[in-house]
Order: sequence, then C-alpha cells, then structure tokens
Amino acid sequence: MWYRANWSLAKKQGVVQIDGVDITPEMLSKAKEKNVYSSLLNADILNTQSQDQTYDLCIQVLADEHLADISPLYSEVSRIIKNNGYFIIVGYHPYFLMNGLITHFHRENGEPLAIESYVHLFSDHVKAAYKSNFNLLEMDEGIIDNDWLAKKPKWKKYKNWPVSFSFVWQKKENLKI
Repeated sequence: MWYRANWSLAKKQGVVQIDGVDITPEMLSKAKEKNVYSSLLNADILNTQSQDQTYDLCIQVLADEHLADISPLYSEVSRIIKNNGYFIIVGYHPYFLMNGLITHFHRENGEPLAIESYVHLFSDHVKAAYKSNFNLLEMDEGIIDNDWLAKKPKWKKYKNWPVSFSFVWQKKENLKI
C-alpha cells in the first residue's frame, strides 16, 4: 500500500507528524514497530477524542468493513479534519464480502480467526461522505490480477475479482449537493 511504502516521500512533501489510532493494543504494537508515528492512540475510530479540526489528512485502511454503520466514521473524520483537508479510505471490496469471503487473520499458531464484517456499498460511502461535507476527488478499485497471483497463487479462482477500493475525499466547509 502507498502509505507503507512512501513515508519518506510523504516526509519530503512536508508531512511532519503522523498519528495512529486503533482499538486494539496488538495493532498499536505492530504500528509502533514501524517507527513512523508521532503518537499512537488506543481509541475507537468513531470517537478518537482528538481535537476538532486538527488534521490536514486522515487515512483509514481496512477497518470500515468492521463497522455496522459507516456514517459515524465519516462524521468523526469530518470533525477532526480541517476544512479543505483530505480523507483517504482504503477498504476491502464489498464484492468479496457479498460472495462470502469475510476478512480474517491468522493467529500465531496459524489458526484463522474470522472478524465480524459488514457490507457497505459504495453508495453508502457516498451518502455518508456527502452528509459529512466531503466531496469525492478520486476513486479506484484493486483487482486480483497476475501481479497479485504471483504473490498469492492460491487466489487463482478469484482472478479479475475486485478485492479493494479507495476513495479520496476533500472536506468542504458547507458542501451543497
């Protein structure tokens, strides 16, 4: 993902502070190992307890599918992001979830553990974002292609399936649609 591979590029472009938020201490521990965060907060992304209009950019990756309702996510980001700031959200494509392929991780012993997941259509994102004064700048979808299969050959049966998505939103003070 871009944010993992290009922290040095981001810093060259003027990023001076990167804060992280996660509800699980385990993920915060992994984030700490990267040694790129100015601070790490153990909090719910729907209630970060960050100050209003603190950030120029918020990035949320692979968590929206674990929220029963995404409207509070967009509301919280709108609260903590400055006007004209950006919100980038990268998620697990709803197509996978609708086909029964839920998100999971493997415990240290290799045992898979499913995580409760919810389907959010792209129209759900658009409605929640517009309600929270975001304007869509860019959208993309990741497809399981030959490059993907070179790393994960067992996924061959999913070739050409959409696996991820990204939205780039910009917050406007009083967006009128």
